[in-house]
Amino acid sequence: MQPHPSDPTSALAALIAGNHRHIERLASGAARWPLGSAHDSHSFPQKPFALALFEPGPIAVTPDIFSRGHHEMIVVDSIRDAAAHAEAHPIKLIVAIEPLQSQLAQLTSAWTHAELRAFSTIEALLRESAPVRRAVAANEMRIVAALLEHPAERVHWVGEHPEIDLLLRDP
Repeated sequence: MQPHPSDPTSALAALIAGNHRHIERLASGAARWPLGSAHDSHSFPQKPFALALFEPGPIAVTPDIFSRGHHEMIVVDSIRDAAAHAEAHPIKLIVAIEPLQSQLAQLTSAWTHAELRAFSTIEALLRESAPVRRAVAANEMRIVAALLEHPAERVHWVGEHPEIDLLLRDP
């Protein structure tokens, strides 16, 4: 059993380490989702510490890409759902994930475009939810951008919005 992160920085560290474990498991030839993993059960998280916001598309985003289970992490596909879950649960971290095809990961223009989409998602979430904005301003929660390289399932961590302080001041 992995420790349950209790603050925003440890939540981010847990997801970073989890994605590294996931990539190593895939590289070793293991199944995408381990037998008996949380992917097999879709129970609603009891005490989620993180939330991933990912627009629906051809790739599946599950907590498994972070070596976590559905009981620890929520994956949603709309800003409104992200705001509602973040307000209802003790979420420490929100990750705005944008897809990036593996063959385009080395192209500066594709990378920059994906980063800008992720930052735009962060801006929209902060505009949508005053409680999320207050939690981020109080350092009780972090919102970071990440790019999901597919089909490799490697997460590239972009970090916080470069103008987060300005976004937190503007209502």
